[in-house]
Amino acid sequence: MEQHKRCKNKNGFTTIELMVVVAILVFLIAGALVSMGAVHKRIKKVAFEEVKENVVQAIEKARNRAATGFGLHGHGVCVKDGDLIIYEENCDSTYASNARVYLPASVTILNLPVTFQRITGESADKDIQVGYGGKTSTIKVKPDGAIYEIMP
Repeated sequence: MEQHKRCKNKNGFTTIELMVVVAILVFLIAGALVSMGAVHKRIKKVAFEEVKENVVQAIEKARNRAATGFGLHGHGVCVKDGDLIIYEENCDSTYASNARVYLPASVTILNLPVTFQRITGESADKDIQVGYGGKTSTIKVKPDGAIYEIMP
């Protein structure tokens, strides 16, 4: 009597094993994508805060230069060729004391230039708009040049 041998594939995977592995991979990939989205959002927030801080520091530097009598002319801040310029006399001047601060290409800054007069540190009352990465903020400058409010 001949015994019937069942044919078993001992070298492969069953369908259930493959489905479990695929489900685990899908779960891991979904988790990684969610984490990357949160990291990307945090990076954009940090970049915006850095841009805003650069604008505030540039305004303070120009105000301090004017208040201490650095140079012969008034001092200010403007945007030219995509860079933030801390200038003496005017934005187009070529004084050695002019300083450029790099800004990322998608930054928008409205209501600049702001100019401070020598010694007194006076300027017009201004609301400077800074936008980057879909966020905007308003930097307010008093007539005496003091920055009194930064709204998120």
